[in-house]
Amino acid sequence: MFVYNEFIKKSLFGLKFFKHTWIGHEYGKLLGEYYINQDLGEIDFIVPVPLHKFRNLERGYNQAEIIANSLGTSIEKPMISQCLKRNKNTKPQKDLSDKQRPLNMLKAFKVNNKYINVIKNKKILLVDDIYTTGSTIDGCAKVLIDSGASEVYFLTVAIGDGL
Repeated sequence: MFVYNEFIKKSLFGLKFFKHTWIGHEYGKLLGEYYINQDLGEIDFIVPVPLHKFRNLERGYNQAEIIANSLGTSIEKPMISQCLKRNKNTKPQKDLSDKQRPLNMLKAFKVNNKYINVIKNKKILLVDDIYTTGSTIDGCAKVLIDSGASEVYFLTVAIGDGL
């Protein structure tokens, strides 16, 4: 929705590290407007990019889930927060080079067995806060497609400049 700049960086930093969860709700509403205005097509449901359970415990919430929940409310689509699991406690992508990022995401995600039949032949919208190299989105999309999803799209609050 936005190019990653200083304002976006500060707001996402507040969301992720200072418990300013209201920012995530506002971004979710804005993503909803963006989704509707861009006429991005029909989806069946929304899936947030998951945090590893240790990072989720440490932070107390998943910022992508907060964004996805508000997005779902605004476009009247369900959000399934437990559909994907991050089964590998990866290093933060921001701390890695472009070459290290895809390797960091290898086998990092899996579909929760409880949702295997739910995703079959469905159009899924992945939601995250920022897109840089695409490694995280690619890792999530791959396991969803490999598990039977018909199509996977993504929306993020911000994208790195030049991508």
